[in-house]
Amino acid sequence: MSGDRSGSATIRRSSGSQQPVIDIEATALPGILADFSLKNVWGHLKWLSDNAPARLPGSDDQDRAAEYFVDQLERYDLSAQLEWFTAYSSVPSRAQFTVTGPEQFDVPCEAFGYITSTPDTGMEADLIHVGIGSESEYVGRNVHGAAVLVEMASGPSRSEKAFIAAQHGAKAIVFVNWGDPKFKTVPFGTIKYVTGNPTRSMLEGIPQIAAVGISRASGDRLIGLLGHGGVGVRIVAQATRNWGPLPQAWGRLTSPNNLSGDFLIVGGHFDAWEPGMTDNASGNALMLELARIFAANRDSLLRDIVFCFWNGHEIGHCEGATWFADRYWDDLDANAVAYFNVDSVGIAQSAVYRANSTPELAAFHRAVEQQILGVETEHGHLRRGNEYPFYGLGLPALEGHFHLSQEQIDEWGGARKGWWWHTRDDTIDKIDRDRFRDTAMIYARYIWEMCTPRVLPMDFVPVAERIAESITEMQTRAAGRFELDLPVHSFASSANALSEYKHHVREARDVERLNRTLKRLSRLILPAFETVGGRHGPDYLSIEELNSPIPAIHALQELRKTPPDAEKAHLMYTELLRRRNRLSDALRWGTQEIQELTGASLEP
Repeated sequence: MSGDRSGSATIRRSSGSQQPVIDIEATALPGILADFSLKNVWGHLKWLSDNAPARLPGSDDQDRAAEYFVDQLERYDLSAQLEWFTAYSSVPSRAQFTVTGPEQFDVPCEAFGYITSTPDTGMEADLIHVGIGSESEYVGRNVHGAAVLVEMASGPSRSEKAFIAAQHGAKAIVFVNWGDPKFKTVPFGTIKYVTGNPTRSMLEGIPQIAAVGISRASGDRLIGLLGHGGVGVRIVAQATRNWGPLPQAWGRLTSPNNLSGDFLIVGGHFDAWEPGMTDNASGNALMLELARIFAANRDSLLRDIVFCFWNGHEIGHCEGATWFADRYWDDLDANAVAYFNVDSVGIAQSAVYRANSTPELAAFHRAVEQQILGVETEHGHLRRGNEYPFYGLGLPALEGHFHLSQEQIDEWGGARKGWWWHTRDDTIDKIDRDRFRDTAMIYARYIWEMCTPRVLPMDFVPVAERIAESITEMQTRAAGRFELDLPVHSFASSANALSEYKHHVREARDVERLNRTLKRLSRLILPAFETVGGRHGPDYLSIEELNSPIPAIHALQELRKTPPDAEKAHLMYTELLRRRNRLSDALRWGTQEIQELTGASLEP
């Protein structure tokens, strides 16, 4: 399919005419798991490491990797696509960092993506340390024309640190890597603040500033110098910014039993900072092996599976996945049931499995993890960020992997994904085979439990509970300045009725109506309560609002601090009132959807 073609697009299914197999054997999954092959996985990893280590936009390595994924999917008899789309890309190139006073020495560095490039001769500036780079670090400080030194390990996201620095007039930002100084790893990164391809207005959201990354050891040395007085630096940092074609691979595994046209999306980015073995060749290799084993057992599925290898993640912030959502909106809206993200699988020395999900999948994923690991796991709330372009559509989502222990993170100076993350040291030896296998077993069970039951495994009782808690929290933050009179009790009652109704559904027609209602509820609730921009509006990456209990009304905190008679207060009140109405619509329409399904007479 061409990314420039107009009209409605469909995620194409194969035209098989086999008769549906009605009875699915629950015992089939152990056989599928037994077919899992670490040898196959390591073959994929070695191929990527040897043949396509530098999977950045515009590179031959990236093209080779995309073609490899399509070839493998076709071998497994999936309907595979190598699709090109136009993206606003950036590739870092030259970088040089020199301390000019009080001492003179060079600092190893890497240029970041989407920066405002310096001249070939570089730029000179005073260096100012601003800690974690949050807004509060700039209070009472003049950084205009300076190069600010920031810690990467904590505080706002890299993009937001750069945005804040540019807003305060800094002309360069220097990111100090996390990790133990002994490793001396220099980070790659980007400062793009926009998720996906920008619109005209969003293009202005990309910070106009130069940026480089340096090691923890170099950062500590510079902080020590700053403790004794001023430090002058000369920085060369250059990167491209242009529109151009990027390849993206995906394939659809079709089931002869799929009468609904529904499908699950399993995705993970394949673009990477060289060599990117844990992030994210490991996820790519797992997806290929899952595609192989489920393709060989497609007769056991009631839903199709679409495996997507996203591009434009590491530098472009989810450009490929966001383009996919925009391009195939109608088909996704009608038929996609959920999205499972696969990223950073089998990290060496990781110890604790944790999955984050939207609330309707919380019980689902914890039951799977209990089955595979034999222990009770934690549920984390999955916020809109990373590779989650489908929140506007309203697709339930989850991502799980083994995390480092807090003791290990502390030992490695806050390196939550390993001291090698986003550096040239992210090599194949950083993947632990046992942790990889455990994660593979869990994801296979996730897919099985989503694609084989007649009724979709979604529960909206936890959704109602979270919404009620979030409304209470936001009402507290408003401190009497705004009334959140939302119909959450009616929605909670209807969610309980729906949960009970699911136990009594028997007829195929009723199952179809129930699944349609479950999908419709997620389409209503997720965009309203988990985004700022709503169903069709964009969200910036890792902005403060997305960490709020209800992002759409995050401004309640600012309203509380604004004098009631100020014009700003009146403007914010109108904005918040309209956002409140958006939330009310979702709850009222969700309640109505359930009532129409169950016939229950619930409180208005």
